[in-house]
Amino acid sequence: MKKYILYSCTLLINSFAFSQVGIGTTNPQGVFHVDAGKNTIVGGTSSNFSDDLTITATGNVGIGTLSPSTKLELNSTTAGAIKIVDGTEGVGKVLVSDAAGVGTWQTIPVFKYVVNGSFSPAATIISDNTATQNKFTNGFIVLNKGRWLVNIGLSIRLNSVDANTNVNPYWLQLYLSDTTSGITNTQFSYVSNSANNFGGNMIRSYSQNFNFISGFNIIDVPNDNTTIYILIQNVQQDSYGKDINWNFSTSSYENYIYAIPTN
Repeated sequence: MKKYILYSCTLLINSFAFSQVGIGTTNPQGVFHVDAGKNTIVGGTSSNFSDDLTITATGNVGIGTLSPSTKLELNSTTAGAIKIVDGTEGVGKVLVSDAAGVGTWQTIPVFKYVVNGSFSPAATIISDNTATQNKFTNGFIVLNKGRWLVNIGLSIRLNSVDANTNVNPYWLQLYLSDTTSGITNTQFSYVSNSANNFGGNMIRSYSQNFNFISGFNIIDVPNDNTTIYILIQNVQQDSYGKDINWNFSTSSYENYIYAIPTN
């Protein structure tokens, strides 16, 4: 009796070991085979694998194929056959793997475009003899997550001065900030050691010459839709004790703000 039971169990185990499961088909082509449309005729002339799912004995999974050659193979004649929605998806993004093989949708720099900033609303910003250290230029740029090379150029006009007594040049600086009321960078960080690469030598003259401030800096932006504002130094006096007077028009043709993606 014991020998009979052992023999029966052995046959049953072997049967399960070599069994195949078919759903929608009586002729499964793998360990597990689903023929959703019940339209697969193996070896016939009208085989249709487009709605089939197969798991082979080696663990390969096939969708639209009965013989997947990789761990996951998807065959389809229709564009857009694959869809991955995990919160990182977006227009123009590419599926990128990290060191552990985890894939996420990301925007590749080669597919990013130069972003232009603007000066709005139109206004004339004038230096004054107040304690306000910096003034908002009405210039700003909105950047998405990534590393950016920010370029700025502003045309500054100096107010008339006494050409005989007050012609000493002075240095005027611009700043990036995430607020319009002061210099802060909690929403971005500088890649270089210098937080200010925007400056220009202001040459005074009685004829109210125009001067130009330009420069660039590389910043890391951790979040999308981050607004970066441009502030200008509101210095009251130069090192000679002479008052500093300048005005900046947002409508000057030479003004520019733009950023280039670098990663």
